[in-house]
Amino acid sequence: MNFRGGRFITGFRLPSTMQERIEYWLVVAVARTLGRMPRGLARVWAWILAVKVYWLFGRLRRVGVRNLEMALPELSSQARKKILRGVYLHLGWQLVEFCRMTRYTAENTRDWMRTEGWNTTWRRKRAVKACW
Repeated sequence: MNFRGGRFITGFRLPSTMQERIEYWLVVAVARTLGRMPRGLARVWAWILAVKVYWLFGRLRRVGVRNLEMALPELSSQARKKILRGVYLHLGWQLVEFCRMTRYTAENTRDWMRTEGWNTTWRRKRAVKACW
């Protein structure tokens, strides 16, 4: 564990070049913004972000298309592009949920997240620790 700039750093290298700092703070700003928005609005913004990434990062898009060509050669080009756009959309939605994780509690996730079997897992872990 290092102490640098008034903060404890564990296994994390602080951005050193100007480009890395700009990228870092841009990601932090997007993550905090998406995390504070209502879920519906954040998903709309994530959809917009996904569309932009899909069209701006051609190399990444071509890699995805090529992977789908190898995995699903029987599909048409249009079908593969539709799948890839759906992947980008779902990655955007996952980004929203990741950015909102600090707001999750057992009470506000009870309606849409199952924790079934947690007690059994907890008991098993305690039993294994007791054996050691």
